[in-house]
Amino acid sequence: MSPDLRFLLQENLVDAADLIAFTSTNPQKIQDLVREKMKVALREMESNAKNFSLLGEDGMTAYICSIFNQSGIFSSKNEPNSNGHVDIVIECPMVSNAIFCIKGEAKIWSTNQYCLNGFDQLNGYLTGVPHHALFLYYFRGQTCDDIFSAYIDELITQKGGSKSFCVDRHGKTEHTHLSKSKICVDHYAAWMPKRAPRKKPSKKVPNNKSKKLKSKKKVSKTTGKSNSKKPVSKKALVPVKNKKTISKPKKPSAKK
Repeated sequence: MSPDLRFLLQENLVDAADLIAFTSTNPQKIQDLVREKMKVALREMESNAKNFSLLGEDGMTAYICSIFNQSGIFSSKNEPNSNGHVDIVIECPMVSNAIFCIKGEAKIWSTNQYCLNGFDQLNGYLTGVPHHALFLYYFRGQTCDDIFSAYIDELITQKGGSKSFCVDRHGKTEHTHLSKSKICVDHYAAWMPKRAPRKKPSKKVPNNKSKKLKSKKKVSKTTGKSNSKKPVSKKALVPVKNKKTISKPKKPSAKK
C-alpha cells in the first residue's frame, strides 16, 4: 500500500466509497498532501542533482509527474492542453476536476522578468475554478533562497495580491483572477549545481592513417592529372656539358 493511501486510511476510511466521500468533502486534506509530496520530490531532485544535471525543464517536470502518478491517489500529466500547453497538471481521479485540479508552470530560473512572464502564462491557463495553482522554479548554480524570496515580493508588487508565507523554498500567494475569483498559488524552488558544458571530442588522425593521407596523390581538377612531383634523381641535378658533335670522315668510294 502506498504511503499516501495509508495517510488517508488513517481517517478510518474502510472502503472505496468512504475514500471518495472523504476526498470530495475534504479538498484541503488533499491539497496538504500535494504540498508534502511536492516538497519530497524536489528535495529528492536536489539530493541527486548529478543524475538530473543533463535534464531540461521538461525532463525535470516529467520526473515530478511520475512521482505523483505512483502515489495511487493522484494522476499527473506533462504538457496537456488547457487554454495552452500547461507544464504540469495534478488531478485526483476520486474527486471532480471542478473541485480539485492543480495546473502549474515550470521555469529554469533566468531573471525576475522571465519568471513574471511565466506567471502571466499560468494565469492564462486558469479559469478561476478550481482555486489552486502552482509554479516550479529550477535554480541552476544561483544562490536560490535569497533570489527566490526577493522574487516573491517583486511578484506581489507587480502583479498584485498578497503573500501568506515564503520559507524553506516554498511560498504561497493569493491573487484575483480575471474572473474575479480568488486564486491560491503555491511556489516551489529547487536548487541544483550549474550544468557542466559538454566537452567536444577531439578529432585526432591515427599515425597509420596520416601516412596514407600523405602518400595520396593530388589530382588537378582541370587536367585530371596528378599534381604530385616525381622525385628528382641526383644525376639530373649535375649540369651536362655541351658536347661537340664530331663527324666521322667519309670513306672514299671505290672506283669502278
